[in-house]
Amino acid sequence: MTVNYDLVIKSGDNAVDMDYALDTLAGASDVTCLLAEAILRKKVVKRRTESSPARAILHQSFKSSYGQNFELIIDDPKLNARLVEITNPVFTEIMSFYISEALYIQNPPLSANALHYIKELEEMEDELVNRIRNPLRKMHEVNNRQKWDIEFNYKSGLQKRKIVNLDARTLSNLTYTKIERERINVIAVVTRFNSRTGNGRLVLEGENDTIAFGFFVPYGTVSGAQRKIMSLNLYVNTGRREDFTYLKMSVSKVVIKSGETIKYLVHSANVLE
Repeated sequence: MTVNYDLVIKSGDNAVDMDYALDTLAGASDVTCLLAEAILRKKVVKRRTESSPARAILHQSFKSSYGQNFELIIDDPKLNARLVEITNPVFTEIMSFYISEALYIQNPPLSANALHYIKELEEMEDELVNRIRNPLRKMHEVNNRQKWDIEFNYKSGLQKRKIVNLDARTLSNLTYTKIERERINVIAVVTRFNSRTGNGRLVLEGENDTIAFGFFVPYGTVSGAQRKIMSLNLYVNTGRREDFTYLKMSVSKVVIKSGETIKYLVHSANVLE
């Protein structure tokens, strides 16, 4: 069982430094293989070795900016069987979800099948997201050095599906974050909540895009009452298109260099009266 990808450096007619391109490609290989083993084993791999069953194999390159076709190959029969069960398109959705979480960006809508497997892997989500951040930094090398965007795609026949676009914003999300000391109040709805880790996503009142959130203190010290407020808010709003039940949250912002907020750290949350 294999999955096909390409990586495109959007350099136009400009030359790409080979050292930077090789670092970017190596980062793509690490991200792909680490995600593959974690999703298929249901366990995060601490260190990749030569005996790892997931390998990235280079294919013939193509014209159009600078790019590289490559293929994920799974050598383990049990992992292959799980990949067959998940299917390549759903596997790619799951990859895109974890990469988006690591980069603090909005993930495209997920299919019911992808959501099923993500729920199944919920317990290791934080560990996996943290594990792929260093390879993602390496994958940004061309962007960091030569400022060109990088497009990572899943390929099925002649069709492509974008997994992620890496640019100046995603690089900044990875390399520069600061927690502001000031506490502010926001009105929001919980759209996703991992009850094992305390992380999730919310939508601010009057906005459409979701943004990441977590708790300011270690999740083990968060009261059961606060956890229940988050879980219940997600439950009562699921499927609604209007008349949402809002929470009033005291939060600290996590910002990047531009001042843009990429995450909220919650001090307290209460149902808005």
